Amino acid sequence: MTRILVVDDDKDQVKCMTKILQSQGWEAGAAYDGADALLQVKNSHWDVVVMDIRMPNQDGLTALKPMRELDANLPVILLTGDVERGDILAAYRAGAYECLLKPVDEAGLVKTIQQALNRPKPTWTRTAPGSAEEKRTSVNSKKGTKPLG
Repeated sequence: MTRILVVDDDKDQVKCMTKILQSQGWEAGAAYDGADALLQVKNSHWDVVVMDIRMPNQDGLTALKPMRELDANLPVILLTGDVERGDILAAYRAGAYECLLKPVDEAGLVKTIQQALNRPKPTWTRTAPGSAEEKRTSVNSKKGTKPLG
């Protein structure tokens, strides 16, 4: 079953989003600040995180970086009600999958989650290309020459 973590300090907002997600057949969990969300991501598997940016204790932008370090492929959808503060650009720079404006449109939220769930998964085992030495050796071995040293 698809598991989605909803993170917002507004308990009514969490309750509303949880109902929307459950109506789609998804399992929804709740956290009320970034620190709690980070702990849940660390201790359990989640397919998607939907998280507010502005929260007391630890906000969504602060929690995003360590979340991405724990699971680089975890799509995190950030929510903001304040477009004037540069939150959207900061969210994308921090590695958010998407940033949605509050109040969140139910159809838009579901569509964005579905897109995140259906995105292509990486098939490689390393996240960075090989060293320059590996590349030279590989290219030169194909040509039948010695690597430059």
